[in-house]
Amino acid sequence: MKRIITAIALVATATCGFAQDVDRLIQRDDVERIIKTLSADDMQGRGTFTPGIEKAAKFIDNEFNTIGLKPLVGSTGFKQSFSMVKTSGVAREVVINGASMADDQVAVIANTPFNWSRLSDTEIAMVSADADLQTEYRKFATAGKNSW
Repeated sequence: MKRIITAIALVATATCGFAQDVDRLIQRDDVERIIKTLSADDMQGRGTFTPGIEKAAKFIDNEFNTIGLKPLVGSTGFKQSFSMVKTSGVAREVVINGASMADDQVAVIANTPFNWSRLSDTEIAMVSADADLQTEYRKFATAGKNSW
């Protein structure tokens, strides 16, 4: 019984001895500096396809190096690359019943290729300004027919 109590006491002492005080590891000034830097206007919200995201990545990389982090074995840095595609229309004109629609009145969401030249099987859907766009979109997306 003495051995069990001694073993428990040693384990408890060792655990407490190796515990780290988070207040000594994380400084309020550092947290504020990092948050202010990453939320600054020149970081452009760290948005995809903006120079701000690259600036933020360089800042984070520098912070990691400053605190002594090392990249994974075989890696040359902390960045992980992946591909994204940004699409944009070449030209667009939407005319409904002879009336041209302004760009801010048109939304196109395409999960699969579509052909706008076949309008006979396409339903035109108008969403009023007071309607919830997400709810209306779900109705059309789940209807199983071409809608625009």
